[in-house]
Amino acid sequence: MTGASAHFDVREARPTDEDRNYARSSMLLSFRKCGRGPTDTDSGSYYKGHHEVLERLLDRGARLLLAHPKGEPDTIAGYALYEPRLLHYVLTKEIYRTKPGSAVGVASMLLAAAGPFDA
Repeated sequence: MTGASAHFDVREARPTDEDRNYARSSMLLSFRKCGRGPTDTDSGSYYKGHHEVLERLLDRGARLLLAHPKGEPDTIAGYALYEPRLLHYVLTKEIYRTKPGSAVGVASMLLAAAGPFDA
């Protein structure tokens, strides 16, 4: 085994809210910090609106796939939110990111497990 698969496993999100809450929170913070979306919207409205969008995605069948260190299924290293052939979001926690040119990383492993995706 080489790359991320030597150190990480992939699992479906659990039906409890814990996995969904982590993904929802980190995704919304990421969108807000990178300046994607309106900058003149107050935080309460921004988070409420995007929370509803993410819930609709999950309720209509979007899948949440999580990567975790082997033997530590409660430690989330990254995740992908997707529907068949459509990737909505992928994230790897900073401490688990690989350097450019190094072995395949967590996000690549998640994409391989979830794909293929349309270009």
